[in-house]
Amino acid sequence: MLGDDADHDLVMDTVTGDLAFGPRHMGLSEAEGAERVDYAKALVGIESLAACNPQHLSLGQKRAVSLAGVLAMRPSILALDEPSVHLDAMHRRKLIQILQCLTCTRIMASHDLDFLWETCTRIVLLHQGHIKTQGPCHTLLRDEALLASCDLELPLRLQKSDKY
Repeated sequence: MLGDDADHDLVMDTVTGDLAFGPRHMGLSEAEGAERVDYAKALVGIESLAACNPQHLSLGQKRAVSLAGVLAMRPSILALDEPSVHLDAMHRRKLIQILQCLTCTRIMASHDLDFLWETCTRIVLLHQGHIKTQGPCHTLLRDEALLASCDLELPLRLQKSDKY
């Protein structure tokens, strides 16, 4: 599970050390662990940060390292809590691209409906701690009345510009 505070996910003094932490504790061989670290660095695009201390990175870079650390373990299920929060447009787009190419099951909690539109095929809509409905992402996120009943608005991409 990746939370919304990357500082809690980073534990080692180099990015490579942080990425190797999970595979090492999974009992993988040194060679297999190194291969997974290289895979995760390349997938997330953080090769240039390998020797950096994660605590000295920007928030976006820390979030990328946290994600790479989880991906180095090659999970079958990836759980993300508000993955797009605090990301600038470039890092948000990069995260969307990464998530779109993953084959594992992704479970995300998010209020960013445009982000969900880009990354999910199905959603479970919660309201006041209860499941309101579930179904195809693009169908539910087009239902203005349903979203309003949950104190949400249409994704920005679907809102008419004359509204403002």
